Amino acid sequence: MGKDQKTNTDVFLDIERKYSKSFSKIIFALANKDKKIPFRVYLKQKSSLADYEKIAKDVLMLVVTRIRAGVEYYSLAQYLYMKLSGSWSDAGEDRVRSGMMHLFLDIPVETDPSFSDYDKAETIIRERVVKYNLQDKTEEQLKKIIKAPVIEVLGKVFEFSQSAEINAILEILE
Repeated sequence: MGKDQKTNTDVFLDIERKYSKSFSKIIFALANKDKKIPFRVYLKQKSSLADYEKIAKDVLMLVVTRIRAGVEYYSLAQYLYMKLSGSWSDAGEDRVRSGMMHLFLDIPVETDPSFSDYDKAETIIRERVVKYNLQDKTEEQLKKIIKAPVIEVLGKVFEFSQSAEINAILEILE
């Protein structure tokens, strides 16, 4: 790739920085109001932006992508921890692996994974472990990661216990 070409990740981060800086205060304020106004409606009413629908969709995509990445990261850390420690919880190894397949292959919960799904999921898991730089983590390092999960949304860090605040943001983003 030439030095002037940007990766999809670079483009995503550029868009995220632009939108986070421009709209995060508005979104957080709208999400904290008693009577929630959808972000799209707010943009239409309060600004002269002709492409307010596209902006609203892009911001939603950015937020959902960040949330999904956070869920993936901590799911992988938990999975690797279980694998290294041999402690698969009460669910057991098969149920944990099945849950990972559902997550990474977007298989509906009510659908049983096929045998080929196991191979696909393992490939994706290996790729994502590298993507999130989890491949060389020790059992102790993974334990520390999963003890303090956070997700960054529009430049603000949320603990997993703040799911109501994250849901409020998703609500106003429709």
